[in-house]
Amino acid sequence: MTASQLSYNNWEEMRLIKLLYKPPQEEFSIITDLDLPNQRVIKCDVDRTRSDEITIDEKYLLENMLTLYCKQTSVSYKQGMNEILVPFLLLCRDGMPHYIAYTCFKEFINSCLKTMFHDETFRPLQGWFIIMNLLLKYHSPKISNFLQDHDITPELYTTSWFLTMYATKVTSLNYLYILWESVIIENDYMFPCFIAVSLIDKFQDSVLGQEYALIPMALNKIAINSYEELQQVLDKTQQIKSFLPISIAAKLKNYDIFNLKSIDSYTQALSKTSCLSILPREIMHLTYPEAKLCNCQKGCRMCKNSYPVIIIDCRSPGQQKEGYFPNTEFFNGDINDPRSIDQFSLQFLNIKGIYHFALLGSEDIKHDNSGQNSQNTVTKILKSFWEKEFQYVSVVEGGYSSCHEFALHYHLEIKDHIPSSCSLCCKSKKVISKKDVNKSLKRLKSEFREQCKTNSSIKVFECKKYNLKMKTVQEDMLNLIIGPDTIMITDRDSHIIDRYFVKDLHKITSSHDLNTVLTFSFHSIKEKISYSFVSSKKAKSCLNNVTMVFRSLKNGVIKDLI
Repeated sequence: MTASQLSYNNWEEMRLIKLLYKPPQEEFSIITDLDLPNQRVIKCDVDRTRSDEITIDEKYLLENMLTLYCKQTSVSYKQGMNEILVPFLLLCRDGMPHYIAYTCFKEFINSCLKTMFHDETFRPLQGWFIIMNLLLKYHSPKISNFLQDHDITPELYTTSWFLTMYATKVTSLNYLYILWESVIIENDYMFPCFIAVSLIDKFQDSVLGQEYALIPMALNKIAINSYEELQQVLDKTQQIKSFLPISIAAKLKNYDIFNLKSIDSYTQALSKTSCLSILPREIMHLTYPEAKLCNCQKGCRMCKNSYPVIIIDCRSPGQQKEGYFPNTEFFNGDINDPRSIDQFSLQFLNIKGIYHFALLGSEDIKHDNSGQNSQNTVTKILKSFWEKEFQYVSVVEGGYSSCHEFALHYHLEIKDHIPSSCSLCCKSKKVISKKDVNKSLKRLKSEFREQCKTNSSIKVFECKKYNLKMKTVQEDMLNLIIGPDTIMITDRDSHIIDRYFVKDLHKITSSHDLNTVLTFSFHSIKEKISYSFVSSKKAKSCLNNVTMVFRSLKNGVIKDLI
């Protein structure tokens, strides 16, 4: 499409309208009583909205539509709604009926901003700020470092970007309609964050080097003024999205920032994330491209995924000797010597912006209450890469421990790995004893303890908690104990973590792809609970034992009824 093709002779030809309005719909009036408690605020905002572009009659329609929307959706008016509505209202000049303009506006908010205006404090916006900041650090570390050094956070310049979906950053309505088409078609709540990173990246030269007092002004001047600039921003946005590792994107998408019931826990978790983390499964796929790590037939996204990656092993020399993975570079310098760290990162300058760098610690990254990374070696090396403006730097979630477990599960070769001298292998060989089980039983109610004493059918299985959405296994080994009417989960110190009643069991599921994982559904619990077992044989044995207990309880109920 060329710039000359961007003016529409008929609003019905616009792809944006076709995406938002599905005919036929019964015509309705958009005129309503202007009697909301904050009606004065709406009127003041309407008077200020594109005051040099819209007529008095259009302002009257704008106020009515905003008031109608607030009444129909039971939300209080907030700034941003007005800027989103005006581009649709102005299409009425070309013959679009008022009710269709209103319908498109309403559907656009439902599709792209969902519950944003339903929350008085814009909590979903906080999630976008954090995600955008992480993405900027990952893709454009130069401008990210500059803004961070001057304490310029995303909320200071992207608030209006997100709340108006860039209506104030695109000077031509025709360009804005194209941008909005892209947002709707992508159907990805993170896409506005990718656009923000793309905008900052494109116009960073106008911001870098500015004095502190002038930085906000420079950021405020960022705008798309031509079709060429729009296309460049959209192309860059798609590149940023495609360059993001699959597991990182999946993890970020798992934070449903528009779910107002869980948004606080999501933002709290995100705020403690100092950098993006890649899952062991993706690293192993990239490191062992010839290995068959899933049972997909046509090739899933993970199997088709391919990009150059170098693993930076940040463990101690002693831990590195216990085994390592292909495409690994070792940091063997003095972690307390800044020059040693700098010299290490400088050796990769010739492949900066080409390779992805995955920093591998001994275990999972832990953060303190302020979100600071507590793994000293990983932190310092990560900081060194960022200071030298390296793109695509992430940390392997779960560290070497999780990758080690994954590699053993899929029989992947770990270089220089000797199980008998591997501290992780030796640690995992600890077997639960009858004494351990008794410790757990002592913590239960007396009536359950008595049942257990007289019942010899108690079974114990080693397992780990499994995140079904993220396809990750937690590091800590657990014990799943099947009693006469109860499934009990304990840690290795015999402390009870969870307890489920077998009679409440709805179903147990497994799959060919994950034959070592069992997923339990209980009538009394909304969430599904998944556990990964040592082998598929152990998982099947656990399934059979739980099934036997369930049937026994069911038969007992039937006998009582008879």
